[in-house]
Amino acid sequence: MKKLSLVLITLMTLGTFTSFAQGLKLGHVNSAAVLDSVPSFKRLSKYQQELDKDFEAQAAALGQKIEKMQMELQAAYGDTSKSQMDIEFLEIDYQTLITKAQTIEKNYQQNSQTVQNRANQIVEKYAEIVKEVAKAQSFTYVFDSQSHVLYADDSSKDLTEQIRKKLIEYDNSKPFYE
Repeated sequence: MKKLSLVLITLMTLGTFTSFAQGLKLGHVNSAAVLDSVPSFKRLSKYQQELDKDFEAQAAALGQKIEKMQMELQAAYGDTSKSQMDIEFLEIDYQTLITKAQTIEKNYQQNSQTVQNRANQIVEKYAEIVKEVAKAQSFTYVFDSQSHVLYADDSSKDLTEQIRKKLIEYDNSKPFYE
């Protein structure tokens, strides 16, 4: 039943699209392949992987130290032979480890954000180039071969809202599923 419905919708859409499509010029691009071929993007990706690996290693090592320190601190609280000063030194050491962990995480987040900002600059430039090439070759739409529209000509008509409204009206009058 689902396949039959899909075929019918496809045929109806194709009939409508065929008359409209005569003025369209469509193109596609594999964004992942393009971006993965850009040297700066490759370097950023490699750097981010190194950041991730380094952070995970530091966080794991520090996590073990913090866990060990927590156990020592809990034992010290229950040990009546420990002086208050010994406990305070342990608390200071523990807090120092916590602060170090927070600093490592903050630095990781800042570095990752810098990488993301630079990657965004590449993606923005990529979108500009897609638009430039599309306009130069009179493409109406350029699709990412993997996912979505990257450019739509200003003179093209987006039918999304009209179709959405009609489909909702139809569903309200004759629900597909109750």
